[in-house]
Amino acid sequence: MRAKKWPLIFAILLGVFFRTGMVSALEGLQVGMKAPIFKLKDLSGKEFALADLRDAQAAVVIFWANWSDHSAAVLERVERLYRKYKKEKLGVLAVNVEKQQLTPEDLAEIKKSVARLGITFPVLLDGGLKIFREYGVVAVPSTVVLDKEGVIRGEMAAFPLAVREDFFDLMEALAEGREIRKQEEKSGYQPAPRAVRYYNLARAMASRGIIDEADENLKKSISTDANFVPPLLLLAKLYRERAETEEAIEYQGSAIVTATFKADKEHLLKEATALVEKALKLEPQSAPALMETALVLLSQGKKAAAKEKLLEAVKREPTYTPAQFSLAAVLVQEGKVNEGEEEFQKALRLNPLDHQGYYAIAQAYEQRGMQKKAVEAYKKVYEMLYREREIFPNSYGR
Repeated sequence: MRAKKWPLIFAILLGVFFRTGMVSALEGLQVGMKAPIFKLKDLSGKEFALADLRDAQAAVVIFWANWSDHSAAVLERVERLYRKYKKEKLGVLAVNVEKQQLTPEDLAEIKKSVARLGITFPVLLDGGLKIFREYGVVAVPSTVVLDKEGVIRGEMAAFPLAVREDFFDLMEALAEGREIRKQEEKSGYQPAPRAVRYYNLARAMASRGIIDEADENLKKSISTDANFVPPLLLLAKLYRERAETEEAIEYQGSAIVTATFKADKEHLLKEATALVEKALKLEPQSAPALMETALVLLSQGKKAAAKEKLLEAVKREPTYTPAQFSLAAVLVQEGKVNEGEEEFQKALRLNPLDHQGYYAIAQAYEQRGMQKKAVEAYKKVYEMLYREREIFPNSYGR
């Protein structure tokens, strides 16, 4: 085997082992669903839990970092509300997501920022970015507001001028315990509780590579509540990625590749297409639904249609970085390398911690024959995943 082909082999191995294990939460969560619980330590080593905020009228979780352009503005704005309402009415946890492994120098800089901004609510350290990944944060800062029951009532990625005032109005309304006006609460379908339980169980199984069981629970969730979009998208994603794995195995020219593999791939993509079509019918402006549709189209070789969906997703939600990363990869594949790299850098400014973004651009570089850049991007994926021992899930589940 020629040495220059090793990035492609590495890419196939990554596709087989990590794609099925990475399931987004903020992408998959929506208004009306409970936020994942967690425990983390603060800057002095004291442990705090999301459950510690249950006595407050409203709870806020902020994912922030020093490298993020708008993190300071969000922290300062929430700090003013925190001082106004006190912790009995408004509980706040700020989760720092600087990088996977903090150095003493990083910790010192975080403490300086907290002191400079005058932050008085708990600032927690997300070692290994476990909570960052569990929540599926797609842009930093990201802010989530919950009610007394821990149910999500609103979320805000970055600090967009168009929605920030409505978002903080919602926060104040919850803290004051007053009725929320329709314009204050982010619209969102209220799914059936049993459907949510099946969906959450499927997410947990998928994160461990137990794919067959994840499939079954997603089907149960869909049958319980046919209008609940997240299980449609997750099942489509699992089908699509399985089809892409079949394609990778076929590419290797293994003796086990038969017509059955090709038939399986076609069937999986057909099922994925039906699922994303239903999701788009229910939420035609949803960036996650548009992006998953685009990825299914890419798996079918329909690049022009896929690019159209990605452009629409980015237009609908400029802070939805998964679509930005995918669009960047498509542009590079088309030979529009400068445009693709510009889009990639825009996404990195919001979320430089997304291994899947680097993986997408690495594949695109390799398809264009840009081996040096491909290797650099693959190495970045390796650093982000292998160091945390997440490149190989507990079981592949197939």
